[in-house]
Formats: sequence, C-alpha cells, structure tokens
Amino acid sequence: GRGTRTCPAYDPDKDRVVMFKDSWRVSLPHILPEGETYRRLKDANVVNVATCIACHDVPSIPQQLPQSVKFANTDWASPHETLIPHRHYRLVLDVVGEALTDFPSSRRLVEAV
Repeated sequence: GRGTRTCPAYDPDKDRVVMFKDSWRVSLPHILPEGETYRRLKDANVVNVATCIACHDVPSIPQQLPQSVKFANTDWASPHETLIPHRHYRLVLDVVGEALTDFPSSRRLVEAV
C-alpha cells in the first residue's frame, strides 16, 4: 500500500543485513498478518520463500490508531466509501531483494521470477 516502507537494516546479533518493512496491515479477523503467511509457507516447505525473522503489530496508544473507521456510519461520512480498519505493522525478513531495475537484462529478470 501507499504507507508501506522497506529498507535494508543491520542485524547486530548475526552481523548481517536484513530487510525491514514498516506498513499498515488490514486488521480483519479473516485476513492473516504477513508474518503468519510467511510462517505457514515455511511450515509447508514452500521453496524460495524468505524467512520471517520478526513481526508484530506496533504497540500504540488509542490516540495513535486510525480513527476513521469509528466514523464510517455517521451522517457526514462518504456513504460510497467502505472503510477498512488497519494496524501499524513491522516485519523483518532474512533476505534483501534487488530492485527490478538492477537486473543486467530482461532475461535475468524473467529467470529470477
């Protein structure tokens, strides 16, 4: 989504670079957090899947949580807009990917996919 940010980060415990992701996840009971999806893929022995080192909802005080969902059914709210609740979420993966523009050729990009 638009609020997602990723960057390389340093893991001092293992002396390596990892990928840090900061995002707003959909907070609905039937939608798994991304870290849980990575865990299930690993448990099912799916190949070529990064390992999730850490993941969690970011603790916040009530004033920091998105407030728009509370007002979805008010008279002044936009009736044609469906508001979906979100939670601030962080994830760390063991692999830092390459930018799609960094491949030396389109053939290498297709081979990687």
